[in-house]
Formats: sequence, structure tokens, C-alpha cells
Amino acid sequence: MDKALLRAVYAYSTMDRRLKLGAYETGEPVSGRYPYPEDEIVKDMSFDSNLLTGTLVGSSENYTDIEIWVAMVKAMHQQLLPDVTGKWLFARGQFPKYVRCGAVGKRQTILAANMGNKLTRTKLLQDGKEVGTIYFANA
Repeated sequence: MDKALLRAVYAYSTMDRRLKLGAYETGEPVSGRYPYPEDEIVKDMSFDSNLLTGTLVGSSENYTDIEIWVAMVKAMHQQLLPDVTGKWLFARGQFPKYVRCGAVGKRQTILAANMGNKLTRTKLLQDGKEVGTIYFANA
């Protein structure tokens, strides 16, 4: 494939091997979509601007974990950094040990680093235990 058409690189590591996959622009029209109701996912989320956190309590089994985490981090950015212009975009996710956690009782996002309102690092906690990190970029 033409490297100029490369749009994303996915890297996946297991205990003994590392895999990389490339996502390329094909020029084909989008053939399907499904709704991603971010506002519905985060409607009960609370925010603490002093602690730079967002909290969502209760089970969210209708959505995938990544849908919930990305919606929460985006909502936290919009709530805690309202004066930042541009659009916050998911840039990277790190989950050292990914476990499906749809029945989790409490999810929390903590804005751990803000690099000039261009790149942020957010810690993800489920029931008080850190489960991963999400990076957002501002375009």
C-alpha cells in the first residue's frame, strides 16, 4: 500500500510478541455506521474542577468499554477546559491488561497531564484501580 494513504497504526503487544497493523484510506465510500450517543453515555457524569476528575457511577453494559472511556474523557475535556479552542480528538489508548468492565460500579477519569492544551494524558480508574491511560490531541 502507498504510505501516503496510511491514516493510523495500531500496535498490540502480548507477553511474547508485538503486532502492528496499518489502517489505510481506500477512497471507498463509508458503507455503514452505528450510533454513538456520547451525550447519553455521560449524562450522569459528575466533574470536579479542583481535582481535574470526571466520575460516572453505575453499570453501562449497553456500550463497549472504549466507547465509555472515550466519551468520558471527551466530556471531561469539554467541562474542565472550556476555553480551549479546537477539537479534542482521541489520539492513543494504553491498557496494560484489558478486561471487559461493563458491570463496573464507578469509573473515573483524571486529567494527569496537559501539554500546552495540545496533548493531554488522562488516567482511567475502575472501582478505584487504574486500568489504563488515554491521550487526546487538540486539532
